[in-house]
Amino acid sequence: MPSLRSLTSFAFSALVAVSSSTPTVSSMPSLVDRRDSPLSPPSLPPPPSPSVKSSLPTFSPPPQTYENQTMCINYYFEHLPEYKDLYDCTVYDAMKSFYDARYYQKKAIEKLEDEAQCAKDQADFADRVNQFAQAELDYAAEQKRFEWASKKFEHEKASLETSKKAFQALINQKVLEASQAMEIKHTCEKVFSEHTTEYIPKHST
Repeated sequence: MPSLRSLTSFAFSALVAVSSSTPTVSSMPSLVDRRDSPLSPPSLPPPPSPSVKSSLPTFSPPPQTYENQTMCINYYFEHLPEYKDLYDCTVYDAMKSFYDARYYQKKAIEKLEDEAQCAKDQADFADRVNQFAQAELDYAAEQKRFEWASKKFEHEKASLETSKKAFQALINQKVLEASQAMEIKHTCEKVFSEHTTEYIPKHST
């Protein structure tokens, strides 16, 4: 049976052997140089030399932030046919995918809807104006008819009062004439009865 000292010596020898076979950091290949490794990022082509014209498009640096920047960019793209030939927007290539045909189609639909609603509101307002104008004309005509009817009523009322007075005067005259006739009758009949020599009564046989 091996002794404890021999086992300790064997374990120490094995540890030294493993340490000598482990690669150090300096001896490991660089991850940047491992271009063929499936885990490494794809290699980029070297930048073109100044004497060779690059085939890749070059973009202007983005503009500095200014007040109402977002609003003005949106306005530029929303009115692109008007401003594209007047100004080169430095973020055009970065933003044109956002302002694609669907965006302009949506904007066109919204514009048509707004114009239709505006036209409807204008038509409704015009109808209201026409209705009010017609009502105003009707009111003026009714007012004229009312004024004419009022004048006619006052005229007829005055005529009635005049006729009423004339009729009452006629009645009074007839009553007076009847009273006078009755008085004359009574007077004359009294004379007839008293003056029998002049007015001889006739006796029935």
